[in-house]
Amino acid sequence: MTLFLTSRSKELVRGGHMVLTMIGRYTSINLPDDQVSSVLELLGMTGLIEEEKLDNCNMPCYLATPEEVRHVIQEEGSFHITRFETFNVSWDAEMGDGDLRARGKYVAASMRAITEPILAVHFGEEVMDDLFERFARKVSQYVELHDGEYFNILVSVKNR
Repeated sequence: MTLFLTSRSKELVRGGHMVLTMIGRYTSINLPDDQVSSVLELLGMTGLIEEEKLDNCNMPCYLATPEEVRHVIQEEGSFHITRFETFNVSWDAEMGDGDLRARGKYVAASMRAITEPILAVHFGEEVMDDLFERFARKVSQYVELHDGEYFNILVSVKNR
């Protein structure tokens, strides 16, 4: 994150603004019902991937707390924080009580865009379509009973 900020500060004009948005976590303690963990666990529960291969797959994902994000920006020193907000974002873009299948497909398509390059290398291209179809069904079942949400951090900064 520090390297990212340093690089962006060189690209932006003095006084230029930048908005960052990222999925984070509430506290420095990982909560058992962490929503990103839940969505990744659902992906693993599709039953398509051999358990041994699944156990050997490492999907690097670090979710910072608001305090960590604020600290890194302040320590790096190139930017002044002009706005800092946190809020929850629905997995399914607030599709509400609509068609559960459509909601599951939306979430699966979003996760596919993020995770497919890593998963395809580890498990093979040939299983991707089936994997994400099954994942969409799992998500549909989940959102029928639970609110699937990400904790989002939004920061607006000004280049010094």
